[in-house]
Amino acid sequence: MDIQANEMGRTNLCPSCFSEKGQSETCPFCGYRPGDSNDDWNRLKPGTMIHDRYIAGRILGQGGFGITYLGLDSLLGLKLAIKEYYPAGVAVRNTANRTVMNASSETREDFKRGMEKFLEEARILARFEGQPNIVSVRDFFEENGTAYMVMTYLEGRTLQKYLEEQGGRLSFRDAMDTLSPVMDALDEVHASGLIHRDISPDNIFVTRNGQVKLLDFGASKSAINLAQQKSHSVVLKRGYSPPEQYQSRGSLGPWTDVYGMAATLYRCVTGMMPPDALDRLGEDTLVQSGEIGRLFPSHAQEGLMSGLSLAPKDRPQSMRAFRERLLGEENSAPARGGTGSTCCRW
Repeated sequence: MDIQANEMGRTNLCPSCFSEKGQSETCPFCGYRPGDSNDDWNRLKPGTMIHDRYIAGRILGQGGFGITYLGLDSLLGLKLAIKEYYPAGVAVRNTANRTVMNASSETREDFKRGMEKFLEEARILARFEGQPNIVSVRDFFEENGTAYMVMTYLEGRTLQKYLEEQGGRLSFRDAMDTLSPVMDALDEVHASGLIHRDISPDNIFVTRNGQVKLLDFGASKSAINLAQQKSHSVVLKRGYSPPEQYQSRGSLGPWTDVYGMAATLYRCVTGMMPPDALDRLGEDTLVQSGEIGRLFPSHAQEGLMSGLSLAPKDRPQSMRAFRERLLGEENSAPARGGTGSTCCRW
């Protein structure tokens, strides 16, 4: 059902940005005009109601696996983010009834597996409702032949964009202030038996008020299930994935996320993305601690390089242990994978 402004109980509410636009046909805030050329056939029309509660507005972002809309909770009057499973090249939309379908019979199984993975990500995120440094999922459901995830609407930018705003890099102290809350969150993730597997500046979000959130649990897996499986899906982000993630039978655990966090810290402070782990196996071109001494305290250099060790056994085995190495708390016993508790922020 398409919802008009007067049906939402608000006068002249823009169906794209949900601002009060007065009597103007064109929204003075976002420029939306009903029926304009921005109404793409592959997206939900602004003002569309889903699940008899949520109203889809303008597009916030679109990737290979979905479309994220600005949303409005019609019951509470709150702005939200609504993520729709819509894999590029695999899905098409029936504009008559909004139903999402497979582009061809050959992609039916791919579409189904992808939607199951999408819903699993929503279930995982819902488990951490109330954790202040993990994006909150408020609802998820299947409708229109696809799946939706309703999340808290965040205003801000990714850590990657934040670094660009700051001239490309941060001081070690500022980087630790930014990343410590995410380390806290990962302590809880690991304690619950999960591994994120995709830590990078693209998956860390800095809000307008300075709060930091961990995003995108689409690659996360149970550490127990990974240990029991003979093989697992390969999830990679060059520069941030350790060698074991390149192997379908690699030994994954909290130490895997430690590498991703160490690589993210390296990027924040040096302004450079770490070299790819496989390239380092052949010839390690990682800038060594002696060359970055002016950027890191000596104990932090040693902690950083331990986190970037190519062999899993040579890394701190928990996020807490990694942070303690960074802060020079060398007498602290490292917590084994999955059992680390939250310690105070730096």
